[in-house]
Amino acid sequence: MISLTRFKEGSWPTNATYRKTQIKIPPGFSAVISCPHCGVVGSLDESHDIHANGEVYPSVVCHCGFHDFIILEGYDG
Repeated sequence: MISLTRFKEGSWPTNATYRKTQIKIPPGFSAVISCPHCGVVGSLDESHDIHANGEVYPSVVCHCGFHDFIILEGYDG
């Protein structure tokens, strides 16, 4: 499992960071993440569940070949 840290002001996007977002359709909150390997930005939508502790299921896949489970550090779901 790979940890992504919450972005800090002025540092977005960098590899292995995320931003919490609010969307208008359920589940209500989601996140925009940057791939830990290539830095490409993508969003987690209804196809991924983010648990209250920040664990994301199912695993995350990027076009660069990254494929792993992630945890969003500091996520307060």
